[in-house]
Amino acid sequence: MLDLIREILQSNAGSFGFVFAFLVLAFWGIHYVTKKVTEINSEHGGFKKSVDKIEVSIDAIRQDISYLKGSLDVYKSGKADQLIKSKSPVSLTDKGKEVSNELKAEEIIGRTWDTIYKILEENISDKNAYDIQQYCLEKISVDPEKYFDKDGINALKIYAFKEGSPLQLYTRLLAILIRDKYLETKGISLSEIDKYDPKV
Repeated sequence: MLDLIREILQSNAGSFGFVFAFLVLAFWGIHYVTKKVTEINSEHGGFKKSVDKIEVSIDAIRQDISYLKGSLDVYKSGKADQLIKSKSPVSLTDKGKEVSNELKAEEIIGRTWDTIYKILEENISDKNAYDIQQYCLEKISVDPEKYFDKDGINALKIYAFKEGSPLQLYTRLLAILIRDKYLETKGISLSEIDKYDPKV
């Protein structure tokens, strides 16, 4: 039997047939492996998308919890009304303006305004005044590291520590200034906040 196979392979037709069969088999093997790798990548792509969605949801929950905890800390400090008027549209009190000057809040915001503006543009889907205000208050006060440089964050932390107040009190103060600057840049009146406020 082996002799017969050897004779076939040694003949011109046999060699051609073997080479042809080998090439067909190799082509099929490459095609099969490529197809399987593509399927695996597609499955992992879907898995990765699911993981990304879960991570986004967890981050949103973390932000909400941080905002609620910060709100409770600010309320317990008894200083919120001293710096921020709660009547809509939310604004700084005279004391809040004084603290803003002491913090050099405009400088802190000015140093990273391009980054702040870009983040606001990318993340506020509906650009009405109320949504802009809510985004600023809820996001900037919770994740100041995304919006301010290290020196700005340190200045806020030192001031909060010195005053014995929660950090979120001062990040909210900056959030109001950012809201005002962004609305002015977009040509939106502050008075429009009440127009879109669902509670009004």
